[in-house]
Amino acid sequence: MMGAQIARWWHKATIILAFVASSVMVLSAQESGEEEIQESLRSKIVYAKVLSAPQMPQEQPSQDQTLYVGQEVFVTYEVSLFAGASLKGSNFEKAARDKIEIASKNVSWKSVDSGRLQATYGFKIKAPSVSIPALHITALAADGSYEESVRVDSIALNAIDLRSNAQYAGVLGKNFKLLRTKSQSHDDTHNIVIFEFEMQSKNLKNMAIRGFETQGFEELNERNGSMYAIYSVVVPKGLRELSFEYFNPDLRRFESVHIPIVVVSSELVSTQSDLNPKVSYTLFKLVVVGTLIMLFLGLFIWKRYKIFLFIVALLCGVLIYNLAFNNIYGVLKSGAAVSILPMKDSTIVRIIESDTPAQIVGERKMDLQGQEVLLYKVLIGDSQIGWVRSEYVSKD
Repeated sequence: MMGAQIARWWHKATIILAFVASSVMVLSAQESGEEEIQESLRSKIVYAKVLSAPQMPQEQPSQDQTLYVGQEVFVTYEVSLFAGASLKGSNFEKAARDKIEIASKNVSWKSVDSGRLQATYGFKIKAPSVSIPALHITALAADGSYEESVRVDSIALNAIDLRSNAQYAGVLGKNFKLLRTKSQSHDDTHNIVIFEFEMQSKNLKNMAIRGFETQGFEELNERNGSMYAIYSVVVPKGLRELSFEYFNPDLRRFESVHIPIVVVSSELVSTQSDLNPKVSYTLFKLVVVGTLIMLFLGLFIWKRYKIFLFIVALLCGVLIYNLAFNNIYGVLKSGAAVSILPMKDSTIVRIIESDTPAQIVGERKMDLQGQEVLLYKVLIGDSQIGWVRSEYVSKD
């Protein structure tokens, strides 16, 4: 009797539990269905694609698409926005920095049409087999009620490694034209070679001549469709020619550059000026004073007027004063950066580790981001010369 009653209770409890479970499942399904319906009712507001990229199928398959390690390549992306949506942001997935590097850090999306935006990113290839990382795009609905994200897949690239060439300086471009060159003594064991050139290139900033530790661009900008550059290299004194090879991707071959090293003067004080040096004011003044001395001395010998002799004596005093007191000395403060030329991005050849005495042999003002900065040309010891910002120099 008791067992039958327990069985009836168990049967009722099972029925109740089954009813509760089915009710929960129905409610959950309803909520899920409502979310799916709500999601489906949302309008698609963003679409993204690769507009152009290296090694993409093209209408002209005969066009060479060979890539090289060290080359900088460019990819253009396009985003289409719908229903008044706005672009909220974009970011690349992480990539191995030893294989590929995003060279374009601050790229802005530009409107090309109503609802269409484009952006071009540069990537430096560092290995034979690389992938341009996937790009994520996020858009915001016009009313701000929701966001939508899309992903542009990664792009696999294959490149040829040319670094086995000992004189390889990079995949630079074409039509290298050497404009001027200047070689000067840098210190007791090194000379400095500064050369000015033009060439058609999109990859020039990656130039690096093998075998030399201290080198770099003193100036790099675009002029009339070509790149204009001033480049400096510190070389051993025994070297008589600076030679390197760059790769021309249009002709698919190496091009050689040979720059003779002829040190015109060992006078360090006059070195490391611009490639188009201007006669210094001090030198000009001394030449003028010397010329006047010779002129009035000749007049005195000819006319024997004492006034001419007095003028000669006065000018000799001026000359002696300038020669005796023209040299200014100071101390370079710890942390001062000594650069080769008085330019914005000139190669730094030395960082002063502790307060160091130096002779100030010149000065130059430079515009740096809208601010006028004073630079001093300094001679450190009797062998090294360079340019230092004035705030790192205390005059005696």
